[in-house]
Amino acid sequence: MRKNELKWTEDKKELIYKLTHDYINVLQDNGVKIRTLKGIEFDRRVNRNGFCKLWRDNNLFVLGISIYRFADGLEAIKETILHELCHAIAPYGEKHGATWQRIANLVSNIFHVKINAR
Repeated sequence: MRKNELKWTEDKKELIYKLTHDYINVLQDNGVKIRTLKGIEFDRRVNRNGFCKLWRDNNLFVLGISIYRFADGLEAIKETILHELCHAIAPYGEKHGATWQRIANLVSNIFHVKINAR
């Protein structure tokens, strides 16, 4: 993928919104309790694929994803979103600990994808 293609366009943002909401709905349909999505941040960082911003005092989260995930293809984008949703399910401050790993295994089984701790 060329550098000029690595820009956030409305089509790319719409794909991220759709995938994220679809995944949240599937998780909820499978009885998984997840925080409420406050928003999605679209960034250009090269040092991380995505992030999940949580607050200790409420039930909200913000999912973030880097445009550079598009260079790795749709499966990488899907895995990144699911990875960050695992953080939105896990207790505040869990990072990639044992509880997060159990959640990642559950989400992996639901979506038939391997979710890495990175």
